[in-house]
Amino acid sequence: MFSRQTGLQLIYVSTIAETQQSKGARAGLTAAEALTQLLDGTGLQFEFLNARTVRIYPAPPVVPTALASGPAPAERRTGSSALGLEEIVVTATRREELANRVPISMVVWTQEAMEMSGVKGMDEIAALTPGVKFDFDSVSGPGLYTNLVIRGVTDRHGATTGVYIDDTPVPAARGDTFARSFPWTFDLDRVEVLRGPQGTLLGQGTLGGAIRFIMNQPSLTSFSSLARAEYSTTARGEGSYEAGAAAGGPMISDVLGFRASAWYRKDGGFVDRIDRFTSGVIDSNINRLLSKSVRVALIWAPTGSVRITPSLEYDSFSLRGSPVFSVLLSNPRAGELKNSLLTQQPSDDAFSLASIRLNAAFATVDLSAITAYFHRTITSETDWSPDYPVSYADAATLPVDLWQTNFSQEVRLTSANSDAALTWIVGGFYSSARKREASGVVPAAGHLENQQATAIDQTQLEGFGQIGFRITKHFTASAGLRAGRTSYDGVTEVQPIAHVGAAETAVTPHLDLTYQPGAGSLFYWTVAKGYRSGGVYPPITAFLNQLAVFPPDTLWSYEIGAKHDLLDGRPTLNPVYSTSAGTMNRRTSFLQACTVTRRPPYEAVRPATGLSWRRRHS
Repeated sequence: MFSRQTGLQLIYVSTIAETQQSKGARAGLTAAEALTQLLDGTGLQFEFLNARTVRIYPAPPVVPTALASGPAPAERRTGSSALGLEEIVVTATRREELANRVPISMVVWTQEAMEMSGVKGMDEIAALTPGVKFDFDSVSGPGLYTNLVIRGVTDRHGATTGVYIDDTPVPAARGDTFARSFPWTFDLDRVEVLRGPQGTLLGQGTLGGAIRFIMNQPSLTSFSSLARAEYSTTARGEGSYEAGAAAGGPMISDVLGFRASAWYRKDGGFVDRIDRFTSGVIDSNINRLLSKSVRVALIWAPTGSVRITPSLEYDSFSLRGSPVFSVLLSNPRAGELKNSLLTQQPSDDAFSLASIRLNAAFATVDLSAITAYFHRTITSETDWSPDYPVSYADAATLPVDLWQTNFSQEVRLTSANSDAALTWIVGGFYSSARKREASGVVPAAGHLENQQATAIDQTQLEGFGQIGFRITKHFTASAGLRAGRTSYDGVTEVQPIAHVGAAETAVTPHLDLTYQPGAGSLFYWTVAKGYRSGGVYPPITAFLNQLAVFPPDTLWSYEIGAKHDLLDGRPTLNPVYSTSAGTMNRRTSFLQACTVTRRPPYEAVRPATGLSWRRRHS
């Protein structure tokens, strides 16, 4: 029953269970905790041979202290910490593996870690993850033009960090910015932050790395639920609060299950908008933020080896006014933050993602196919007033409306036995994206002028594969390749009509060699190429009726790293040396991370919001 509910394979000699009676295990436990309870009092122990296989065996005889030559090996001790079962299973390589056995520099945020650290979304993830930067352009717009960078691999035009919800890529909104199209962390299973190019298995646009938001999945066997409520205050600002609930479980045992969640949060503002000419407060705490998230998923098992999982998700971000403040008008030490913009600068960013996944297990191969449709709308207003206005008659607003869709399809086959001497992955990816951006200038009179609209289409067709070979007991080598073609074109909708387009082909190889002397240590060497296709920049207004095509970017990364468990696997030491060179820049870094529950020092203008965090060091 344990094997069926967890999907784990149990290996044991049948005779050890003939005369044993288990006391059972209560619901709601992790796999390691449940198995420990099941074997309690039976004289049996267990160990994980890999991420999906558990061996059960009789406990060895107790050696008298006087005859013992040293402490018992870790694999002979019971309990999850000794066996490394508290380590996290990740899918960064498109198959389930323990994080400490994957030759990728990564940070994995579990739901428990995010709860302990107060992580609500991308702001806190970037602030607390070494080598990750997330901020916004304070010159243009209400904080909508965001910047997401890993390892300092900055872009020339397009995004260099990939964002994924489960296995579905989230496209950038406008060239090099995602704006706020990130899921909130409520009811997430984990967040995987992968450093370095991930183009072979994840696709283009991952030159610096990728961030994967992995959702909690519906279950066919057990019920679970989650509820959270919170209230906080912001010094010299508004209060903040949130509420959320999630639940899931079998509707028909072993056949049909569901998972549903809903979450709402209000972040209090702390920046006052004042009258430029009288200094009176027009709108206090203008940068208040409303966030919403709703998700529904089902799982259907028509047979024992087939799983079909449809899901629908909606996330929104609504900012009343700009979080930017004027240094000349403000006194940050006293907590007085003010701006004198003539217009309010609100913004709304919402997206929905519908997907359906098929997983089928066969004797020697596993099939995975996912079809997804991403839809997004952004409305934003930017203060377009002159630098030195005389009165509010000079006020002007630049409204921007963006509409974006992306249809994607991926099919991949993987070898079923991940512990075989030879493993492989092969697959194909297709996507068709379209976005339309409309903008203009609205003066104080309130009539839209110099309106411009641009439609941009982009199509990708790619194939990929990777093969791994165990050379010896401790050495493993793998090689992968991704090849694809991308075409894109843009056209304006205001006379005179402008049209541009281009197409390009790219190949991104990946090589790595790993050495694992023991269960708690891994050394690896990686060479990988990252790639991001070119694209089209739309004009802002009819004054600039020229479409701009930006070129593709490539990057080669060379990395040597290690992963070591310390103190029974609770903290891990991950020294990494990486250097990269490409068309954007050249970066060399040495990163030494230790996963302990400790916050690095930060400086914050306001303590209760992610928008105001300023990282003092990385």
